[in-house]
Amino acid sequence: MEDNTFYAHVHVDIPHEYMKHVIGKHGRWFKLTMEKCGVSSIWFNKHRNIVEIWGPFTCLHSAVNEIRYRIQRIKERCCTLEIACDNTDVSHDEYTELLIPNNEYIKLIIGYKGINLKHITRTSGASFIWYDKQRSSFQIWGEPSCFETTKKMIIEKMNKIMNETSNETSNETSNETSNETSNETSNETSNKKTL
Repeated sequence: MEDNTFYAHVHVDIPHEYMKHVIGKHGRWFKLTMEKCGVSSIWFNKHRNIVEIWGPFTCLHSAVNEIRYRIQRIKERCCTLEIACDNTDVSHDEYTELLIPNNEYIKLIIGYKGINLKHITRTSGASFIWYDKQRSSFQIWGEPSCFETTKKMIIEKMNKIMNETSNETSNETSNETSNETSNETSNETSNKKTL
């Protein structure tokens, strides 16, 4: 199982300008948290007002606690400075899944090192997508408003791959047939010459 298979997030309820103290210069605090907790990636999603964390399931809880602790420390400093910490516009992720009964094309849908799923995640606005082999389904986390777009993009990718694959197969079959026909014709011609 890949290191970045699982996902969690922490809501940010402090002003964005104070997130630099949570992230650290050049991402120092995020990098230290990644090393300490054993997660693969931590990212501040300004648009959705959350810190997103990817990594092994067993490591997510400690990383979430570390980020919450840093945010809490900044909140305490904010309150000391009498700066209001705004808790509005905090998005809440939900979960859905897309069942894919024919998993013949799953690796192609996901793409090399997950490139296709990463593109769909960014474009659709989903927080995280991963494929559950046992359930033959794509697990999608994010705001419910992005679910239909995400599912549609996955299905479109699958249909495109299926069409390309069937076209390649039919081209190979027609090439083989035309090669066999030309070989037979050439053999018949050479046989007539020898007679």
